[in-house]
Amino acid sequence: MKGVSTAVVVAIIIGTLYFGREVFVPVALAILLSFVLAPLVRMLQRWHVPRGLAVIGVVLLAFVSIFALGGVIATQVTELAGDLPRYQFTMREKIKSLRGTAATALHVARRKRGCNEADRGCTKKG
Repeated sequence: MKGVSTAVVVAIIIGTLYFGREVFVPVALAILLSFVLAPLVRMLQRWHVPRGLAVIGVVLLAFVSIFALGGVIATQVTELAGDLPRYQFTMREKIKSLRGTAATALHVARRKRGCNEADRGCTKKG
């Protein structure tokens, strides 16, 4: 019976975490952000800035930084998406070149062994 009750408790915990993730994830991020921003607030308070003003200033600074970083990332992704056809063309050309080089090398190796084009199963040793 103890194993069954443990399994039920584990299932309840997992279900709560799964269905409550819409609440738990933002709360966890808020707690993490508060730990990151708390030293800046304390530093401003040491400079005799009122706590409320320090918190508002630090939070605004954090949001501006996050949105600026998001803007840079969005710009980079947009440029990458625009350049994908060029990258695709370049990769195809490199693959064609590689295939041509490999075919030429195979042809040269067969010629050195004395094979000709009609002799596909050439096993002559050079």
